[in-house]
Formats: sequence, C-alpha cells, structure tokens
Amino acid sequence: MTGFGKIQSFIYGDTIQKAYGFAGATVHGSISGGNAQVELATPVPFRSFGPVNQRMAAAYAETQAGIEAMDALHEILHLAGKNWYDDFAYANTVAAMNGVKPPDFSGMAYKDAVRKASEYWNGALRAACKPR
Repeated sequence: MTGFGKIQSFIYGDTIQKAYGFAGATVHGSISGGNAQVELATPVPFRSFGPVNQRMAAAYAETQAGIEAMDALHEILHLAGKNWYDDFAYANTVAAMNGVKPPDFSGMAYKDAVRKASEYWNGALRAACKPR
C-alpha cells in the first residue's frame, strides 16, 4: 500500500460528464510524477419530497458509498503503473486471465470504446470485490 500514500488527493468533479456525457470517475497525473489525483463523480444528493424518510436516506447514502468505493478502487488501479494503465490494458488483461479473446473495440468511436473497455474490466473487478 505504499503507492496509496502517494496519491495527492481525492476530489469530486465532472471531467467525465463534460468529456463523455455521463457521470464517472477518472485520474489525473501519476504516482511517478508525484501529482496523482483521483477524481470521483460529484455525488447526486438525496432528495425528498415531503418529510424525509430516514431509512431511505440511509439506504441512499449506503448505495452512494458503495459506488464511490468501487470507483475509487477502479481509478487507483489505473495509477498502479509507472505512468498509469488505461482501460484497454485492463480489458486485455482480464480477457487473458479468463483465457478468452480480447474484446474488439475497432469500429467504435474512441469515447464509446473507452467506456466499453472500462465496463468490461470493471465487471471483473466488481465480481472479485463483491461482498460475500
């Protein structure tokens, strides 16, 4: 866990929303450059129309915390390399670990390919980290 302490900050932002049109997390900088940063999507606040149902508010907060934890882990893994690893590298690694052909993202717009690659390896990450 030495590298974790080298992440300069965790912030909320909308970089992915602006670039791709959906909420998501990303990284900036690198551990080797001494400027690693994890950006999580700005959370959507709990809304209540009328009296606040405390159980619903707590369930919502718990769900948000789970999403943020998985997003943070996903992004921290991007920072694991000397510079960093992209979603395509992780998608290919997951395919190799499963003994299957790597996903083919050719013919897709770059933004779509990045999202598909991210979703592909994130599925394996979620399965591996699912609470038991």
